[in-house]
Amino acid sequence: MVPPLSSRQDLKALTAEQVLAGVEHRLSLSATTGTRTAAISHIRTFLRFCIGPATHGQDLARVGKSHWRLAHLPPRLAWYDVRRAIDATGTTTPVDIRDQAILLLLATTGIRNGELRAIQLQDIDWRTGEVFIRRTKGKRDRAAPLLEETGAALADYILRARPCSDYDLALFSSRQFNGG
Repeated sequence: MVPPLSSRQDLKALTAEQVLAGVEHRLSLSATTGTRTAAISHIRTFLRFCIGPATHGQDLARVGKSHWRLAHLPPRLAWYDVRRAIDATGTTTPVDIRDQAILLLLATTGIRNGELRAIQLQDIDWRTGEVFIRRTKGKRDRAAPLLEETGAALADYILRARPCSDYDLALFSSRQFNGG
């Protein structure tokens, strides 16, 4: 077993084995996934800012392993894979037309699920080629540009596939998301 770092030892002499021993010790004191995640984050922050590569010669912040449940997933899909998913949707049924419009809107504007659900018909400015996004994660409304292909898919959806309704102003009806 690697001895832990003594309180008087110089931080420049810190080794990766000692960092791992400290991480393992700290994680053994954590009862939940949340506290383990917070502990790893705190240790990384400490190592990154106090003894970063410029001071120590190696980046010890990379030593702590992530314990996030979805850490194994890639941070984003490659555009080739996104394009394949979009192209895999058909254009014959109303559901296909809706799905293609949704995928293009998500892929080209970067909006989130809740933002997508909040878009209303009047939020699309066809003349400027923008969609107005309300209630964003940062609590700020914003406008996102509509690419020509996305605008065409939205127009196709509105004209050919969107359920007719006198009262529903949402671009995508809530019943469409619940299997309708």
